[in-house]
Amino acid sequence: MSAGDMSGALLEITDLSLEFRGRGGTVRALEAVSLSVRAGEMLGLVGESGSGKSVTAYALLRIMDAAAHVTAGQAWFRGTDLLGCDAAAMRGVRGRGIAMIFQNPRAALNPVVPVGRQIMVALRHAGVAGGARAAALALMDRVHIADAARRFEALPLELSGGLCQRIMIALALAARPALLIADEPTTGLDVTTQAVIMDLIAETAREAGMATLLITHDLALAGEQCDRIAVMHAGHVVEIAATAAILEQPRHPYTRRLLASMPQGKMALTELRPIPGGLPDLRASLPPCRYAARCERHAADCDAGPLPRLWQDAHFIACRHP
Repeated sequence: MSAGDMSGALLEITDLSLEFRGRGGTVRALEAVSLSVRAGEMLGLVGESGSGKSVTAYALLRIMDAAAHVTAGQAWFRGTDLLGCDAAAMRGVRGRGIAMIFQNPRAALNPVVPVGRQIMVALRHAGVAGGARAAALALMDRVHIADAARRFEALPLELSGGLCQRIMIALALAARPALLIADEPTTGLDVTTQAVIMDLIAETAREAGMATLLITHDLALAGEQCDRIAVMHAGHVVEIAATAAILEQPRHPYTRRLLASMPQGKMALTELRPIPGGLPDLRASLPPCRYAARCERHAADCDAGPLPRLWQDAHFIACRHP
């Protein structure tokens, strides 16, 4: 059984491997990534910056640059082969099937087009022919943008980061997608606005019956919002389980280190336990376990053969010594 084998999966990724080829060498960004998202659930994809979380999402939507090459694996979404379908089929998936909100909303928006008109374009692309302005205003109201009629003609640079992120959410909802990918949606926002944006994403997902893939480096945030959590390290998925199991009974040494490094519940800085070392150079010759050099449980047999991938009930672990 793969890490994506689950009943009722809306999105199914199996053994996805991807590399970037350039003058500086080949970067093996993803290796045998398997996971699934079920209809209506929120799955958190968690790990340090550079672990491959965003790359996984970009690969699914095929919005990578020319240096990226998928070398193995499959990704299926409601019967569509995301990695093998033609460009026309992929255009049908983007927006209507899978929508995405990005880390930097102001940079993702067109800087010279009023935000309301950008929502109108998205609605027309989704098949809304008449009444697009009224529908756009309704979407702005839905994501709790006060005085939507006045802000309809505002440019992104005239709005705060939090309002730009609400516009991005409205754009994502325009086509009523089955799956929303939220890529670090609270980056650069103050703590209060972060909470408002995450509550808004969770609220709209519940109302629309949407599945959500939440990409974040913040395990505490995923713990508050997600039904299940998948943990990534250096292009590997190392653990997947229900949120309570990840937080209370983590099995992989990396997940345990992530939890120990969280500031929640710590009374002093001395109580924090940073993860030793750093991510490996993905251009180099890599051991089967890419966490090996940082792991306190590393043993000689960890370097023998492919990384084991085990299911124990609904708990997935990629480790020889969990």
